[in-house]
Amino acid sequence: MGRDVGKFLEEHGPTLEESLGKDVWYLVVLSALTTGNCYSTAGGEIYEYLTRKPEYAATAQRRALVRRFCETMMKLVVLTGIPKSLQMGFSWSQKVADEDNDVSFTRRGWAPEQTIARANAFAKRVHQDRLDPLFKKMEAYPDARFAYIDVAYGLFLSDDATLSNTETEIITVSSYVTQGTVVEATLHKKGLLGLGVEEQMVERILSAVAMTAEFMGITIPTV
Repeated sequence: MGRDVGKFLEEHGPTLEESLGKDVWYLVVLSALTTGNCYSTAGGEIYEYLTRKPEYAATAQRRALVRRFCETMMKLVVLTGIPKSLQMGFSWSQKVADEDNDVSFTRRGWAPEQTIARANAFAKRVHQDRLDPLFKKMEAYPDARFAYIDVAYGLFLSDDATLSNTETEIITVSSYVTQGTVVEATLHKKGLLGLGVEEQMVERILSAVAMTAEFMGITIPTV
């Protein structure tokens, strides 16, 4: 818990940004750090690191960044759990100036029927037919499908108002690899490829997760 996230960002941030792109690299690192053991400092350290850059000099740019952080927190609620994701949220929200806050309630217009349709469509794009055998094994437990599709995909993962579906999959892969859940990580690695992300880029994402996990002292599996 006492690891120096700021030092890690100063040392590796420029390389990761060059490798993954300025809008992707911090999603990977934020997801991995929050899922791992730096959840109480990751959000604040990354937010401060980014907002020192000239591209976030304007209030509008910082507000857009705040929205992306908030939506990343929402994805991580269902990926790694409420306690860690909220700790991450607390850490960055304390660093946000009042004028940079965006108070939008992104789920205000949530309509279950529309949300479930969107959830099924996104899950199909990510997994194609790979989920069918898994749900077949659990067909006696309809709550499992409800939790996975209606709740996880419907309310959290399929919402693309702030983060694209591809960005959501990047956050998802980064979290599952850090958790060491090989089956889920492999499914979502295939999902990234299915969404059109080039294999070389996927490998760079996994390398960034591995670098972040090593910093945290976490051993992760090969996916």
